Amino acid sequence: LDVNIQTKLQNFSDFFLWILVLSVLWFIALYVATLYFKRKMYEGYIDPLTTAYNRTYLYEILMKKLAREYQLFMIDIDFFKKVNDTYGHDAGDVVLREVAQRLDKLIRDEDSLIRYGGEEFLIYTTQLNSQQCFEFAERLRENIKAEPIRYKNIECSVTISIGCNPYGSKNEVFADVLKKADEALYMAKVFGRDCVKVAK
Repeated sequence: LDVNIQTKLQNFSDFFLWILVLSVLWFIALYVATLYFKRKMYEGYIDPLTTAYNRTYLYEILMKKLAREYQLFMIDIDFFKKVNDTYGHDAGDVVLREVAQRLDKLIRDEDSLIRYGGEEFLIYTTQLNSQQCFEFAERLRENIKAEPIRYKNIECSVTISIGCNPYGSKNEVFADVLKKADEALYMAKVFGRDCVKVAK
């Protein structure tokens, strides 16, 4: 009888051990799958060249969590085509990466830097008034201009033009807010580039 009890206890112990092992393996698999999913989702929202957010992030994530009041900065690298034509597309890629890195260092954690397309970037901020927007944009512009971007033995002097709309509202159609920032950017180009224009 004692032998039967011991056998049953041993079988129960083995069964419990297997359940424990399988549970641990299941949790590990779930954890790895979650990390993989988050990584793939993250990669889907990141521009691989500059590591800034991409337009998918803008339209699928950011637009769903807009603040009641916010600001948009449209940024264009001046004469970027000339960089590609003169030094090649590899040099152009270096310029894009460096500009994105410099811009990213100047924004706050709660702000978003988005590669909007080509040589255009978009910055989303909150809690800035019109004057603060202008001052912030000027810091961005001066930072890019202050130091040439190096590619191999070449130094590329780079400037940016910025159009800002400080009056974004959650109650307004996002496309209209963006359009005003883009129109301000157009005015910055009309006025000779390497400058900041704020939407009225």
